[in-house]
Amino acid sequence: MSKAHEGLGHVAVVLLNWNGWKDTCACIDSLLAQHYDNYSIVVVDNQSADDSEERIQRHIQAVQSTPDNVPVGLHKQILYIQAGENGGFAKGNNKGIQAALNYGADMVWVLNNDTEVDGEALAKAVTCLQADSKTGMCGSVLVYFDDRSRIQAVGGVEFFIRRARGEQIGEGLNPTSADLNAVASQHELTYIAGAALLVKAELLCDVGLMSEDYFLYFEEIDWCSRAVSKGWKLVTATDSFVFHKEGASIGTASRTRRSPLSQYYLSRNLIHFYRRFHPMLAPVAMTRVLRDAVLLTVSKETTLGKVTWRAFRDGLTGLKGKVTL
Repeated sequence: MSKAHEGLGHVAVVLLNWNGWKDTCACIDSLLAQHYDNYSIVVVDNQSADDSEERIQRHIQAVQSTPDNVPVGLHKQILYIQAGENGGFAKGNNKGIQAALNYGADMVWVLNNDTEVDGEALAKAVTCLQADSKTGMCGSVLVYFDDRSRIQAVGGVEFFIRRARGEQIGEGLNPTSADLNAVASQHELTYIAGAALLVKAELLCDVGLMSEDYFLYFEEIDWCSRAVSKGWKLVTATDSFVFHKEGASIGTASRTRRSPLSQYYLSRNLIHFYRRFHPMLAPVAMTRVLRDAVLLTVSKETTLGKVTWRAFRDGLTGLKGKVTL
């Protein structure tokens, strides 16, 4: 371990794969160049339907058999877990997080497999997370992979409860010209984006793992809400950069148009989240989803309209977990 990072603790990086072996292997390669030596990687496959298992395991074997002649110290402990099902974002990541805790990790970095990371990303995030004993979760600056001049989010999202709407902090800004510290301080970080979320093991023992009720979306705001309610702080390492191929990890890569899958889970889980954490304001979430359903129907967005109506119904009846659309 390099002297600069002694005593900061062991980090287990959890990568969740589903039919995305190319992205996962590229992410692993970028992790191997980290300027932080005390880390390992846990890859969880959500029962991919392609040849991800063979491809990823072959890549891991190749990495682990390569001599340590790279310029940066390399920690080559890579664990592969086959989930045996596609239980969703939280359930898959939880398998990796639990394995990390079982092996004694001090921190867990939940990282989307459709990301590639700057060489200092992990070291900067760890330093930020460990600066205050009350800080439990740390986000990074997410930058669009295909447009390095545009930020996706500085850490995560500011969510406006009375409007049932969130805004990614700093979206669209240039990471090299914007004052990212000022951007972060001017907004309330409601939740950290799950594409890059570093969490202390102490928080995991106190708060627990991610809720598996959602299947997709709203896991992070649920997790962060529980953490904040127990007195933990959320922060952003504004010098930690992660490049995100937005939406690729679930096959919905589009910045301008939601897929039916995204539309359904975002709409249904909005209602579920409100009923759990803000029951008095649940009508706000229901109205938002109902309005979206009507507007999509009127504008003849037939498929999106149908899944939104279904999401509204399922949200009202309390249906959780995975559905077949």
